[in-house]
Amino acid sequence: MFTMNDILEEIKKLKIVSIIGMGKNVGKTTTMNYLIKQFWGKATLGLTSIGLDGEKFDILSGYKKPRIYVRSGTLIATAKTSLLKGDFTREILRTLPRSTPMGKVIIARALSDGYVELAGPSISREISFVCNTLKELGAEIIFVDGALSRKSLAAPGVTKGVLLATGASISRDFNEVISATINTVELLQTKEEENSEIINIYKDFSKDYKLIFIYTDHMNLIKVDSVIGSSKEILNNLDETIRYVLINGVVTDNLILSIIKSPYAKFMKIVLEDGTKLFLSPGVLNKLHAVGCEISVVKSINLIGITINPYSPEGYEFDKTAYLEELKSKLNYPILNVMDVIK
Repeated sequence: MFTMNDILEEIKKLKIVSIIGMGKNVGKTTTMNYLIKQFWGKATLGLTSIGLDGEKFDILSGYKKPRIYVRSGTLIATAKTSLLKGDFTREILRTLPRSTPMGKVIIARALSDGYVELAGPSISREISFVCNTLKELGAEIIFVDGALSRKSLAAPGVTKGVLLATGASISRDFNEVISATINTVELLQTKEEENSEIINIYKDFSKDYKLIFIYTDHMNLIKVDSVIGSSKEILNNLDETIRYVLINGVVTDNLILSIIKSPYAKFMKIVLEDGTKLFLSPGVLNKLHAVGCEISVVKSINLIGITINPYSPEGYEFDKTAYLEELKSKLNYPILNVMDVIK
């Protein structure tokens, strides 16, 4: 049986871990606060975020949120405006050339305990730069806090492991939350592409071309502003000789439902950067597989555990035991009720 210690031991080995939430109020910040508490005094922590987190109230719903509490000695990478909102004494260590809508990212060392608001860049390569700078300045374990619907920070090029936070706030329907969580785990765990030549082509060309078509005897590179809405371009480039479609961007239900209408879908495989680029509803992936088309990724994601929050700020809750046991029966990961471990 998995325990919280399994997750903590894995974090010690991986060093850089992100916490991503399936929605608002699923316990992501509570999870981070628990992890900070567990490692306080045992390692120098570094904290950052993709987007904004740690504010007193949810800017959309107005619900009061748990705030991120840091301890003396913690290294914090956050935007200037957010740093000024913290109530801890700090020492400014470095101002980074990376800017956010809330100002340049500043790395500071906490000289006292207190609350912090985290706001970082929203692009994977910039988060990676921030994490590397935190390491350079002495952070031994780094936590990256995700923003609403921004799974992209889980990209394996940014962090070494991922914790997924799910909760009752996603839906009042218990079975819908279970199904959505299982589906998200399945998407995040999409298998790596085994053909090394295809992976090399992706790495060589995907920065400049969002769509790459590989046929039996040639390759076609297409520039589009966004993959979303590009179903027409994809369908126009399919024929009986297509073998791979390499996509640098987000794949949604609409795109997949368009592709499966093509008689050529059965001849090809779709390759993405990683599982965070898949935003598919339960069942849509099965429809794609049913026509003979598979999806693979350049790099798989290391999911190290799942935390659940059986309470919703809207005033309803799930039976915590049933919620935990149902997910444990379906998923082979450490799964913990984050509201229990903080007591």
